Amino acid sequence: MKVCKCDRCGKIFEPTEHSGEFYNSVIQVGDETFGLVDIEGTIHKSYDVCDECLKDFQRWMKRGRIKSHG
Repeated sequence: MKVCKCDRCGKIFEPTEHSGEFYNSVIQVGDETFGLVDIEGTIHKSYDVCDECLKDFQRWMKRGRIKSHG
């Protein structure tokens, strides 16, 4: 059995298994530079997150994109 610990809330959870490979959701933080041809980036940190924390993050990101028309 494989387990992960959510880096946000501390919950222990099982990653998803598919064809012998294990997957879990991560949020990556880093820098990205844009050249004329290629996009290059450097990931400084990856955070393992449980399904609930991923949903919270997605809701937070969605709220940030909503513009007020007032």
